[in-house]
Amino acid sequence: MKNSEYLFYLVHSLTKADKDNFMRYMHTRNRGQLPKYLALYRAIEAQKVYDEAALKAQFDFGSFSEAKKHLSNLLLRVLRIHNEHPETIMQNRLTEIRLLLERSLYHFAMKKIRQAREIAKREERYGALRILADYELVALPFVASAKALYEHRAAVVGTRDDAFQSLAAIRSLQDLHDKEVNAVLDRTSQSGRFSADLVAELERHELLAIPDAKLPARARSIKYRIWNIIRQHQLDFEGRAHVLRSMLSVFESNDFLIREEPVRYVFALGAYALSLSVIGDYSSALEATLKLLQIKSDKDTVRRSVFLNFASNLSSYTLNTGDVAPFRSQMSYLTASLKQHAENTPAGTLAYIRYLFAIVWWCAGNVRQANRFAKRVVSEPAGRTNLQAAGKCFLLIFALEQEDPDLIAMYARTWRRLWQKKAPEFELERTFTNFMTRFVDLAGRQDQKEALVRFHTEVQQYLAGGFEVRADNFIFVVHWLEAKIQEKALVAIVQEKYAAQVEVNA
Repeated sequence: MKNSEYLFYLVHSLTKADKDNFMRYMHTRNRGQLPKYLALYRAIEAQKVYDEAALKAQFDFGSFSEAKKHLSNLLLRVLRIHNEHPETIMQNRLTEIRLLLERSLYHFAMKKIRQAREIAKREERYGALRILADYELVALPFVASAKALYEHRAAVVGTRDDAFQSLAAIRSLQDLHDKEVNAVLDRTSQSGRFSADLVAELERHELLAIPDAKLPARARSIKYRIWNIIRQHQLDFEGRAHVLRSMLSVFESNDFLIREEPVRYVFALGAYALSLSVIGDYSSALEATLKLLQIKSDKDTVRRSVFLNFASNLSSYTLNTGDVAPFRSQMSYLTASLKQHAENTPAGTLAYIRYLFAIVWWCAGNVRQANRFAKRVVSEPAGRTNLQAAGKCFLLIFALEQEDPDLIAMYARTWRRLWQKKAPEFELERTFTNFMTRFVDLAGRQDQKEALVRFHTEVQQYLAGGFEVRADNFIFVVHWLEAKIQEKALVAIVQEKYAAQVEVNA
């Protein structure tokens, strides 16, 4: 985004409520140059792509840059006024109390202090409680009787000391998260692998051994975030599900945490569903996934987070169980949300969603849609290399199912040239491509079946790395091979595996 386009993106980020608030603000201050700025706002809002030259030709501001800056400030002022984030509301209360004290209106200030203190206690705003205690100490000599002053002052100081202790616990865990955990995440990103060694020392940290009963809710939520990372690196998804369940319980028992960090709550719920899916508890995974749709918000970031977690987890459920009914029932929401959020979704994440949709559509029997999504993944490379590799494997399978050997040969030639030039070949992609180019030349059914069995064994060895090498992205290749060997539909193979897993768990 260019600096010159900042105002354009700010205008287009406004929700309906934001726009209504801005209109009310402008109409109640309809004097001087304001109508001109309102017209500029409407002109920018009407643009699909930012065109500054057209705006300059339409308006005669002395300095167009200053006009944009002024309109930006107006918009931000309205957003500040109507910002209902709990932290902002508390800051506004503190400001009101400070202004009353500065004007020696101590009795009015004390009334505000008592109201704010109750809210700060309920929402565990210990930083605000410290400030409120300082303000109360200023006001007390003017509102309390001489006889009660000492007791009141001692109680306020005690409240402030308690707030200090709780705040210290939160900050200690936050520092541990920001320093140690972020260092682990950085090393993980560089290596591309989870590793229990990276979190071995972190797991023994004394802060993580503090009982929940001794920690405020905010500190517990941070502790569970750290344990979530530890369990993920240990590939202990049963332990991770337990930690995330506890974390969700803290959020849901203290709804101010959800109001403050709705996106974190969404991703915790999504990760919980994923962990349940990995350990084979698919019914509970689907229940947690559907719960995502109960989260309502007018913020685009929250709605996008809900969509991404819902789409990936519902696809995972479908691929693991063969149950396409939930996917079909939510298709209108999924397709509309994909279109709505595509522009503001990271390219790698978008590629992953399209890859999952390709395989799920295939399970649902719509090969045309499946092929369309797979081609988008391959033609618009982004994110992890294995996503494009998985998408290419799917296209080869689709070409074979369509009895189009020439298309397989064309894909193989194109991708080999790409490997040599700029895109590194992925091991299973290369192996599968070579297998498919040889497979189409086998005329006899028995020869084909023997080749499928041999390659199935080879792929199974590769997939032994499991989640460690993101082999979950290629599990559909195994399903397809087994479907060909057993001469069954792909979805039937998935359903049989799911039924067998349910029996084992029972």
